[in-house]
Amino acid sequence: MAKLFSRNVKLENVYDRPMKVEVTRDPGKFPMFEFVIPSGGHKYMCYEDLHIEYNRDRPVNILVYVEGSREMGETNILPADIRANEKLELNYLNRAITITPTKGHFFSRLGFIILLKRVAQ
Repeated sequence: MAKLFSRNVKLENVYDRPMKVEVTRDPGKFPMFEFVIPSGGHKYMCYEDLHIEYNRDRPVNILVYVEGSREMGETNILPADIRANEKLELNYLNRAITITPTKGHFFSRLGFIILLKRVAQ
């Protein structure tokens, strides 16, 4: 669910299999959280979820791969992409995970605007 007062990014899976997102903190690859995005579905994630402001000296890795098939390939999402884009489309093309960023207006990315859109539907 989108946080009300944060800029959120919509992670949208356009591939026909579920994608898994794992967030770890270095050094040591300590797991922070993970979630699965179903095929054709989406999840919201915000920069605040990464807690970078508290641990600036410990970078965060955001890893994306096809669930259950890590050997098919994996890729990283930069934390700056979470902060700067409205939507990131995740797909699997030519034996690689692709991420297509879509810039958007600042207000359309706020959590309470996303919540209002859901209520209006």
